[in-house]
Amino acid sequence: MLTDMTRPRRVLWLDASAGIAGDMVLAALVDAGADPGEVSGLAAAVAAEVRIGWEETTRAGLRARRAVVSAGGEVPDRSVEGIRAVLASDDLPEAVRDLATRVFDRVVAAESAVHGVPPEDVHLHEVGGWDSIADIVGACAALTLLEVDEVVVSPIAVGSGEVRAAHGVLPVPVPAVAELLCGWEIASDGDGELATPTGAALAVTIADRQGPLPGGRLISVGVGAGTRDSPDRANVVRALVIEQDPSDVQHPHDVADPLAGQEQDGSQGQGNTQDVGGTALGATALGRTSLLDEIACTVDDLDPRVWPTTLSRLLDEGALDAWLVPALMKKGRPAQVLHVLCRAEDTARLGSIVLAETSTLGFRVSRVTRVALDRAWIDVSIDGETLPVKLAVRDGVVVRVVAEFDEAAAAAGRLGRPVREVLESAVRAAAGRGVTAGSPVPPDARTARHPEDS
Repeated sequence: MLTDMTRPRRVLWLDASAGIAGDMVLAALVDAGADPGEVSGLAAAVAAEVRIGWEETTRAGLRARRAVVSAGGEVPDRSVEGIRAVLASDDLPEAVRDLATRVFDRVVAAESAVHGVPPEDVHLHEVGGWDSIADIVGACAALTLLEVDEVVVSPIAVGSGEVRAAHGVLPVPVPAVAELLCGWEIASDGDGELATPTGAALAVTIADRQGPLPGGRLISVGVGAGTRDSPDRANVVRALVIEQDPSDVQHPHDVADPLAGQEQDGSQGQGNTQDVGGTALGATALGRTSLLDEIACTVDDLDPRVWPTTLSRLLDEGALDAWLVPALMKKGRPAQVLHVLCRAEDTARLGSIVLAETSTLGFRVSRVTRVALDRAWIDVSIDGETLPVKLAVRDGVVVRVVAEFDEAAAAAGRLGRPVREVLESAVRAAAGRGVTAGSPVPPDARTARHPEDS
């Protein structure tokens, strides 16, 4: 993640060593400095029935803040699409709306995997109520108000034993939480259910990585209380906001490499490697790492003319990459292996598209680790045409300069010039601004492709 170098880098550390739930995260972020009135107002924007109140309390004798959600009546439509429509309210800022939808979709994807049903057929229980919706929207709103550059979460305590839920008695962690936290470091400390699906979904969606408390200047501490009060352990989530000068930031080479001992041949995580919401594990000597899903299936009976539109649809629907690998099947039959790289919350939806667009009878899903350089973009002018140029970045230094092909091809058509010339001219224009391999990232570089996405 590239940060604004005009101010100290701000890191949020979530301490989930006593467990995590949606209301605990919400209260902790407000207690850490997010404006409670603004958070309450944004939560109420999704529905007039929702109200969030705040109260001071104690847990195991320690002071904490508690979020108290009240709502009149039930959510009118508790289907997946019904809740998505609630979260799509135009009264929410785009950043809050998008983040809250990602959190909700992560829960849906987990429930879909646990019950073996398509996402649209998932039956919502606790997460379909106003209180859970308010927790998600409120927490996402509070996070955006804190304006942090990175979120780090501790190992997550999930508890132990059994819990009674809508599907009867379930082991702890309950199946949805286990699915959500696959690939994350957890602990079984404590009795009962310590991590809820909403809390787990918030953690894995907003966190860039897991790790211990980062170094730096501690500027605020928030303590969010859960419902129960156990005498032997404070039932709280802590949110610590830390400001770091460049000298405080741990160098990527000093961070333990989760890929150590594994083959690092670049075969995993191909294609567009900008960090766009996978489960980030932190930085390595190679780059930032994220946990993603890879869908794969082998097809030998599909009209080859269908493949380009299939790949295009998967990419348009949110796949991070989609590609084909030729294969030879039994009896010498030629085939294609379709691979789709995606975020975990998108797996079920994109898998449904694979089943609909191809002749496969099923697909495989693997959890993979993607190693990615940071990305930034600058604009250059070629004969009056403005073109985005992509910069691959490592440790604040430009590694590679590449013109975006689609925009260059469109500009070449308008200019009546070969695409090759436009691509070369764009790279030369960037060099004319001093942006070359080995140069520092320019201060006007964007971390999104277009100004409206910045």
